[in-house]
Amino acid sequence: MIIKFKKLLLLLTLVSPHLIASENLECLYLDTDRDLISNYKILDITRSDIHFSRVEKLEFFVDGVGQFQLDIRQYSPGLFQSSEQFDDIILFPTINGEGALERSMARYLARRGFRVSILNIEDVISEDSSEFGLETSCKMEKMYVRIEQSAYILSEYLKRTNAKGKLHFLGASQGGIRSIIAAAAVKRTKNVWTNVAGGDFPSLYAYSSVAGIESFRRKHMLVLGLESVEEYETYLESRFVRDPVKSCRQIHDRGAANISMVIASDDTSVPTSNQFALKKACSPNFLRVVSGGHLRGVTDMYFLRRQILDFFEN
Repeated sequence: MIIKFKKLLLLLTLVSPHLIASENLECLYLDTDRDLISNYKILDITRSDIHFSRVEKLEFFVDGVGQFQLDIRQYSPGLFQSSEQFDDIILFPTINGEGALERSMARYLARRGFRVSILNIEDVISEDSSEFGLETSCKMEKMYVRIEQSAYILSEYLKRTNAKGKLHFLGASQGGIRSIIAAAAVKRTKNVWTNVAGGDFPSLYAYSSVAGIESFRRKHMLVLGLESVEEYETYLESRFVRDPVKSCRQIHDRGAANISMVIASDDTSVPTSNQFALKKACSPNFLRVVSGGHLRGVTDMYFLRRQILDFFEN
């Protein structure tokens, strides 16, 4: 089953007074408000059956914290499979967006009894250099909040339509990082599987070789008048409050969720040192270190799909 929630504009900058952003003041946020963001209205729904799966397109509005844009493609067990009991998986795409890896994993897991929701979240900061200014690091924190809120909203919808099912998170690279952030925000999470996810955001933003992050870094440093990545890392350390390392500690301390991690030994996109920093905080139940770079670590998810299935089933 594929569900696509029609896009709705997310205006985080208009959520004030709950969100306050300034480089001269610490970025202050109201913690994700569970009561407000769980209140949504379905505006429209259409259904059709294609290739033994039900396809649904839903449009709904989320009240309380501004207008949220949720872009979700959902795969559920086919028409000939019992839908009385199933678990949910929220899958976050890589930085390249939803592609062949995410869709193949969703199909594979759905055919084996899971409902899989691919959750796409747009960036708070656009590629337009005019978006860069002294408030940029606060917008980077807002992206963290957006991930937490979006994951909670989707988890509430899934719970209302599947009250007995467990909830799991899955993602590679950026998707793995977001899976950790989301799992910390959604306390009913049972399992989290990540490939090449990293922590310590100041270091990651300072040293990642991903073209988009390098471009972002140059523009931000130019506005700040910084000349070295070391200065940039130090600057971000003084500004960031949230980090996947902290989120993973929350998951670990709760003790309710199992974590599996795949680390690439020679990664410069999500530097290997950042992956091990996250691993130290997470204390994963399963750890696999693969030889090679970022692409090797990302694509390893597909080749481990049987092991991922066993992890979520057990």
